[in-house]
Amino acid sequence: MKTKTCKYCGTTENLRTRKNQWGRLEIWSVCELCWSKHRSKIHQNKSEEEKEQIKKNISAGTKKGMAEMPEEKQERVRQGHQIYLNSITEEEKKERYERGGKSISEALIKKWAEDEKYRSNQIEVCKQALANRPEEEKQRHYKKISESNITFFENMTEEEREEFNADRVPRIKEALEKYWNNEENIQQHSEIIQAIWDNKTDKEREQFSKSVSGGLQAFFENMTEKEHKVYMNNIVQKGAETRANWTEEQKSENSRKISEANLRKMERHAKTGRCFQSQVEIDCFEYIKQNVDPNIDHQKRYGDWMIDFYSPKYDLYIQLDGIFWHGLANYKDEFLETDLGKAILKTKEKDELQNKTIKNLVRITDEEFRLDPKILDNRIKPKIITKIMNTLY
Repeated sequence: MKTKTCKYCGTTENLRTRKNQWGRLEIWSVCELCWSKHRSKIHQNKSEEEKEQIKKNISAGTKKGMAEMPEEKQERVRQGHQIYLNSITEEEKKERYERGGKSISEALIKKWAEDEKYRSNQIEVCKQALANRPEEEKQRHYKKISESNITFFENMTEEEREEFNADRVPRIKEALEKYWNNEENIQQHSEIIQAIWDNKTDKEREQFSKSVSGGLQAFFENMTEKEHKVYMNNIVQKGAETRANWTEEQKSENSRKISEANLRKMERHAKTGRCFQSQVEIDCFEYIKQNVDPNIDHQKRYGDWMIDFYSPKYDLYIQLDGIFWHGLANYKDEFLETDLGKAILKTKEKDELQNKTIKNLVRITDEEFRLDPKILDNRIKPKIITKIMNTLY
């Protein structure tokens, strides 16, 4: 029996085979490598529409054909493909991979853009896969993505980057608007951010605050005065539009969260010495430390309020009030109608509520303390005596 050889290169190895209509195996007079080259030449002479159609047919046919092949045949196909790859240069391989990667990328982008069901399903699959990974793997994953993104943008020209962003920014904006219009997403996002923040140490929080502050400063420094004004007006307007759609419960909850965040911030700043201190406040703190309680606390929380000083020794809260800011000065009626005047009246109402709520609270104004610090002693003594009497009897 005559041995078949490839009509192009004369080899007897890796000859192409197929089953004919009667189910018999036929051996072709062409090897896998020469067949690929021959088909490549034919392919180059076809139109773009024909090439596109062939690509679709090959993709579907290859998947189906490979699935129906015996394991031995599948292995031979893979070997033939490997022989082909070994026969071409590195430049040809790179060009081939780039061409294939680009077509796959374009197909995926089209699929994500047009098929909502596919997109939602893929997002859930990715979330689930990431959730099941150990924490170390997650961090490596995020780092790898970050590095690949940096490399991706560094290799772009300025024109390519602008073109990429022109298409990318509207899609991101649309996705973000859709995300933030969902109350469940907002709630989930808030809980995640809060959990991350609660797990940070004071040093990490301080470092984060510094980095954010520096980033914002750099951001605003690159703006003109007009751009900065427009930017801030847009934020205020958007905030007003958002709050206008809130229910009373949402408004109340938002105020509570802001108040809670401010209180935690003041507590942290008090520990690190970063909280605002006027000279009279510093003098008052030193006076109490020397004459009343050496372990005096600065900025102590009581419920939803921050009180200036707290004496653990006598379980005593001390509040130093500025005459102007706490509604104790002589104001004109017109001033009380302004936003600042209304804010001062609210502070005054808050002080009155504190007096009713905190039984062991002592108040002194900044002018009284400047005039005679011993006035504070006269305010503290009755509270201490009352506490001692209540303890004894």
